[in-house]
Amino acid sequence: MKACIYGAGAIGGWIGARLAQAGCTLDVVARGATLEALQRDG
Repeated sequence: MKACIYGAGAIGGWIGARLAQAGCTLDVVARGATLEALQRDG
């Protein structure tokens, strides 16, 4: 399954993590500090 998380804050990040653990392919839309953290830490 493919999914897009629009807004990777606390809730979007949690949902995205659960979907990734289940084997889904994700696209994540983020900005600001969240984007920097995702780029730096994955």
